Amino acid sequence: MLVLAPYSHAASASPALNALPFSFAPNLGQTDPRVKFLARSAGLTLFLTSNETVFLTTRSAVRMRLVGANPEPEVQGVDPLPGRQHAFIGRDPSRWRTDVPTFARVRYRGVYRGIDVLYYGAEGRQLEYDFVVAPGVDPGVIRLAFDGVDRLRLAEGGDLVLDVGETRLRFGKPRVYQALAGGRRRVAGAWVFEDARTVAFQLGPYDPRAVLVIDPSVEVASYLGGLGTDQAFAVALGSDGSVFVTGNTTSANFPTNAGSFQPAPRGAVDAFVVKLNNALSAALYSTFIGGSGDDAGRGIAVDTVGNAYVTGFTTSVDFPTTPGAVQPSRPPGQGVGVADAFVVKLNPSGSALVYGTISEARTPTSGSALRSTPRAMQW
Repeated sequence: MLVLAPYSHAASASPALNALPFSFAPNLGQTDPRVKFLARSAGLTLFLTSNETVFLTTRSAVRMRLVGANPEPEVQGVDPLPGRQHAFIGRDPSRWRTDVPTFARVRYRGVYRGIDVLYYGAEGRQLEYDFVVAPGVDPGVIRLAFDGVDRLRLAEGGDLVLDVGETRLRFGKPRVYQALAGGRRRVAGAWVFEDARTVAFQLGPYDPRAVLVIDPSVEVASYLGGLGTDQAFAVALGSDGSVFVTGNTTSANFPTNAGSFQPAPRGAVDAFVVKLNNALSAALYSTFIGGSGDDAGRGIAVDTVGNAYVTGFTTSVDFPTTPGAVQPSRPPGQGVGVADAFVVKLNPSGSALVYGTISEARTPTSGSALRSTPRAMQW
């Protein structure tokens, strides 16, 4: 499993690689009518219903329920964002949704008597959700039950960890505070188990005459890959902020898109190219590149219109090349397992190979186009 994280060399090139904020969109028919708001960020889809939060990854779905909560709280978006979302799903235009507004936060009023919940994104991939407890209200009524997990456990340091197969969600140790006349005052807080699937908050002394804020966080990792070994080696940025990744994978179920150049693997190890949107929340295309041998992507560059230029190495005798290429096939008699370099160009949609060529493993001669990897493709 590959954890897709911002690469340090790209930090100065795009803030999107360092901060991937959540934006919340109201459900205007994009999904199940029970969903009030939804958000997608860094490999996670978040659904907010009246009294549940559903965390959906490529491998798991976890439901966090507010036990004993108001079944119909007031739910509203807070802090409108300039961005708009569009959903063109299926062939029926009546089901398409355009110009859906987005918000930085979502507020639930009265989830319990005198208690609100505020959802928002912070610190890149973290989801924050604050329980805002009015003066004189008992915070002990707040209880969270988790469905779809193998087990809950407390990690060293007080974080709540949800194990779901190979996936882990980490709920940070709750930060609790009150805004008093002398400034913000911290209150001791910890997770406490009621049973194997239900937790509550254990709080230290606080002033019941003032508002109390309980602020856990959910750390979200973005995963790109399947059940095998997935390795990313190079990243490039498109002019629209999209992110291109290449590497190699042994996963037969590596997530590819229908209509991509090569949606299925052909060997034990294949190169891959994935184009992600600028929020890293969706794959615009994902494709294998390779033949019956071993293939690996090692460098990638992108032009202004979105063509991707990928270089790497291959041992495949049937590596995909194009007519008229500099070298469309391996030299006759070349040893099994000897790797050749390759260069391919994918069209902007990732559906076709504009050109593909290999270069036999030898010391490059003067003027060789493959003497070295272009600087734009190096890390």
